[in-house]
Amino acid sequence: MSDGKKTFQELLIGIALFAILFFIPGLFMKVDKLAYYLGLGLGILVAVLMTISMYTTIEKSLNMDQKSAMNYTKRNAIFRLLLIIVVLVAAVFINSINVFSVVLGVLSLKLSAYLQPLTHKLFSKN
Repeated sequence: MSDGKKTFQELLIGIALFAILFFIPGLFMKVDKLAYYLGLGLGILVAVLMTISMYTTIEKSLNMDQKSAMNYTKRNAIFRLLLIIVVLVAAVFINSINVFSVVLGVLSLKLSAYLQPLTHKLFSKN
């Protein structure tokens, strides 16, 4: 298995771990639990989609010349940024979705990236 695919899988594992971690406080918070979990689910979905997008962008850009690869990666980075903006704006206007939990879900990708060296050590031993 390629290093890129291993990293991709480790990021998804990290997102899943943070999804579970962020799920637990919702049980005890005095907020609309349905809105919290809908927002968290939406944020986690966006994080997973962004991870898939980053992985496929890197894989495809490796087979391109430098200029094409730079343009392709920039376009996809802008797409991911717009995805986050659209989802957050939609969450603001849809009362049944908690914006805070959407942000938590999306940030699970960032936290997973910080945790990736640890998950790599754990899973590379097996």
